[in-house]
Amino acid sequence: MKMTALSIKILINVVFLLSTLPGQSCFLQKPDFPSIFPNRLQFFEYDPVFISCGENKDMNAWKVIRKLFIMSPTNVSDDCNIPAPSCTIDLSFESHSGEYWCENDEGERSRALNISFTAGSVILDFGAQPVNEGSNVILRCVHKNNEQTQITDFFKDGMQLITKYENVLSLENISKSDEGLYKCSISGAGDSAESWLTVVRPEKGPNIGAQPVQYLAPVISFLLCTLVSLILLVVGLIFFKKRKALRDETVTGLNEVTYAVVNKPRKRNGGNAENEQNQVTYASIGNIRSGQDVCTATIGQYTSKQETTYSEIRLFNH
Repeated sequence: MKMTALSIKILINVVFLLSTLPGQSCFLQKPDFPSIFPNRLQFFEYDPVFISCGENKDMNAWKVIRKLFIMSPTNVSDDCNIPAPSCTIDLSFESHSGEYWCENDEGERSRALNISFTAGSVILDFGAQPVNEGSNVILRCVHKNNEQTQITDFFKDGMQLITKYENVLSLENISKSDEGLYKCSISGAGDSAESWLTVVRPEKGPNIGAQPVQYLAPVISFLLCTLVSLILLVVGLIFFKKRKALRDETVTGLNEVTYAVVNKPRKRNGGNAENEQNQVTYASIGNIRSGQDVCTATIGQYTSKQETTYSEIRLFNH
């Protein structure tokens, strides 16, 4: 019982330590960006959009937060107006355009996505998530009512980048210099909104010297979570063994039976009544658990004249 109480006390202390690590959890990881489906940054009006920071319903889970460019009755009552791990805009309007990010109860934030909804006929389609240096990216200029190939102009940071005789622009082996605001224009249909293409360097491992706290925090969290699991396992095993031992001891105690045979010698010839009346038999009998060998014990019988008669007690298994 002392061991079990100590284990529970240690468990409580570990859980307390975990709760004091801001933003760290055994199961919740900080998202870089919210996830969005379909995976793009520009949408036509009335398109349904699903945005998520994870499906964990824990009170410390990351929640979708937004800052809209325009407030109107059409976006006040939608699902994403209330912070939640995920939300869906079933019927989108231009007024839903704005910044969307993930945030937890401690105030930590992910990076934001600038999502645009347009009432026009043209959008620029590329992935919403950042791309690594050295990757290839495809930009598609989409006409709402015409899927045929059309002459398209592509722009970067307000400057015309290239004119293509198709709706697709491929950027190969991109670098940090390719990061910026992109848009497209289809002759006779109009321009798309501008969206930011984020380019990141591939992770080469944590910089322990530059950011020791950021590096150690997830490691400490993992170790503490592992310790919690081990303690729970040990406590469970100890409790199980104690219960099993107590049950076995109870059953064994109920099954113990002691048998004794006492052989009293006959009275000798010529014995007197006084001696017979003063004879006393002393015996010592011990219990033997079921399954052990038969034991014998010697007893003595005394008379008032200190005459001794020995006999034998044999204990048998049940």
